[in-house]
Amino acid sequence: MGYLAIVLGTVSVVLISCFWKAFMHLTWRPYVITQAYRKQGVRGPAYRFWSGSLEEIRSIRRAAAELILDTHSHDITTRVLPHFAKWIAEYGETFLFWIGPQPLLCISEQEMIKQVLASKHGSYARTDPSPAAMALVGKGLTNIDGSEWARHRRVVNPAFAMDKLKSKLKLDGQLNHKDQKAMA
Repeated sequence: MGYLAIVLGTVSVVLISCFWKAFMHLTWRPYVITQAYRKQGVRGPAYRFWSGSLEEIRSIRRAAAELILDTHSHDITTRVLPHFAKWIAEYGETFLFWIGPQPLLCISEQEMIKQVLASKHGSYARTDPSPAAMALVGKGLTNIDGSEWARHRRVVNPAFAMDKLKSKLKLDGQLNHKDQKAMA
């Protein structure tokens, strides 16, 4: 009887601990994050247990797939990222949304984007891309951090010096001019 009580006690403590961690991660943390951003004036679609905003994204995408695009417009956002177009119209240029229990802050205001990208103190962490995305785009400047990013940037930076860009533009203009003559 004593051995069984110890095993049951241990199992119950482990189960309660697992349930507590799941509750904190899937319910309490999203609530606290949403309230903190709401105090700062950042709104967004409501968090849904387990799926976040994914259900809403799916329904908006289904509705957008049925729309007929204007052939004279180059605005493809309503087809490619219809949830962003809807949420920007509804919540403003900065909003919080959820992929599962993971909060994501969307910033579409240019000045704020510059501030975030120029930030050196690291409080704006990037999310890690999925393995499928990494296989598609590789380890470029956009997907690396720290010393590896600094090394890549040091190698690539000379190619974007103003004098080199001007010479490339002149050469590109000459090639386009020759192509137009050949087509005429």
